Amino acid sequence: MSNTRELGIIVYGATGYTGRLVCEYLNNQYGVGGDVSWAMAGRSQQKLEQVRDEMGIPAEVPMIVADASDLALLRLQQGCYGISEVTGEPISYERLQVVPWAITG
Repeated sequence: MSNTRELGIIVYGATGYTGRLVCEYLNNQYGVGGDVSWAMAGRSQQKLEQVRDEMGIPAEVPMIVADASDLALLRLQQGCYGISEVTGEPISYERLQVVPWAITG
């Protein structure tokens, strides 16, 4: 089975202070169609759009509306597995096949 990851990074909490900084960095560094594909995520579509517009982030950057309780499922659905809380290393597709769960909260 091949890894068909669509997004490399999902910035959950993109409307908060740190999330805005991360989105600004990703937009400046990679933009749309760069080496790293990324998306803005949060609980409110309206707030995500407001932050996107305020920061001059292109409308082509994906936005994902999700509640924090949906975060583990969101990671799995998007093929963006995050960083291991134990090792600090990126979680590989192969590891996910062996231990298919994530911690949230």
